[in-house]
Amino acid sequence: MRSDNQIAVRETEFGPGQTWAGVRHRLGMILVVTIAVVMVEAVVGSILLILVGQAGEQPDSIVEFGLLDTLLMVGFSVLVGTVLLTGPAVLAACLVTPLVVLAGWLGRRIGGRESWWWVPVVTAVVLLPVLGGALALGAGRPTASAVWLVATVGVVIPALGVRRLLLPGRPRLTGGAMFLRLAVGGPLAVAATLVLGGLGLWGGLMYEPPELTRAGAVGTWSDGEGGTLILTSDGKVTAAGVPMYPHDTSTCSGSGIWKLRPGRGVWDQTVKTTVEGCFGLGPWEVIGTEDHPKLFVYIGGEGSENLYTLERAATSP
Repeated sequence: MRSDNQIAVRETEFGPGQTWAGVRHRLGMILVVTIAVVMVEAVVGSILLILVGQAGEQPDSIVEFGLLDTLLMVGFSVLVGTVLLTGPAVLAACLVTPLVVLAGWLGRRIGGRESWWWVPVVTAVVLLPVLGGALALGAGRPTASAVWLVATVGVVIPALGVRRLLLPGRPRLTGGAMFLRLAVGGPLAVAATLVLGGLGLWGGLMYEPPELTRAGAVGTWSDGEGGTLILTSDGKVTAAGVPMYPHDTSTCSGSGIWKLRPGRGVWDQTVKTTVEGCFGLGPWEVIGTEDHPKLFVYIGGEGSENLYTLERAATSP
């Protein structure tokens, strides 16, 4: 038969009356909350990636973004999150709980009281190796900093969510109460992201290429590495060192004619170039801005296409 000392539960730094046994009883709820929050983060992150793509200049990141696309994307994110994020969520729970406990301990030891802002501070410091690892792998400071910031935010949000379960002297939340918070807060976060992102795109954040006129197309276009395309006002074109075939590294040099095709809108406008002896030279599509338009085509073999861009040179003939 066990002694009283063996069955006694040692008090910890969680607060008066709160023990390791009490915390263990809450680990199941902590795990559920972490998984749910990580899945919401996956959905919101997917939406943000699409919105960023909508606002970006790269043509391969532009997608048609309608209601059906939104529903499919959200459903896919939930499915992927359920299958792939359960494991990472378990790891996150193992990281989240110690971080919340450490933040509370430091708050009471240093500041005399526990405050929520200790959670992001401690998380940012603990995850500094992520920043160092990204730099060691060759990422630039902006990219490494962005990776560290995303990782920090990704851990801080579920940590703040489960902090309520570990606060000393607070009544224990029931499963129903926690489920209600998750059921309301998750969809609200997704809906707010969609609404604010949609308003932003509708308000002018969605990228559109400039409308290229015939007069605006006239001039010298260069890839910055010796390849040039000179379009003159009389419809003549002179190419030098411009990639010719979509599937190899041949280049085109010669003279011919060009024509601007407006299409049905700015995404359909093209510059058609025809140079004797050169095949696969264009047609060129348009990206850039009104002040700095660019012509582009895709070159390379199937599955390894690269964006080849020509920018207007400083001087024109």
